[in-house]
Amino acid sequence: MTDDQNNINLVTNINNPTTPIHHYFVFSLISSIFLCSASGIVALAYSLKSSAKADAKFSDKARLYSRRAKIWN
Repeated sequence: MTDDQNNINLVTNINNPTTPIHHYFVFSLISSIFLCSASGIVALAYSLKSSAKADAKFSDKARLYSRRAKIWN
C-alpha cells in the first residue's frame, strides 16, 4: 500500500437523519409564560429557529439552535 492509501479516513453518515432534533418549543413556551418571560422569549426564538433549520435540512444549525434553546430554558 502507498502512503496515500494508508491515510484515507472513511467518514460515513455525517448528517445522521435518524437522530431526532429536539426543538424544546413547548418547554420554551411554558417557560416564557409561567417562569421568566425574558429568558423564555429568547429560548422560544431559538426553538423556532431550530425548527425552521430542521425543516430546511440544515441539521447542524438546527442542533446548534436547539442547544441554545435548551440553555436559555
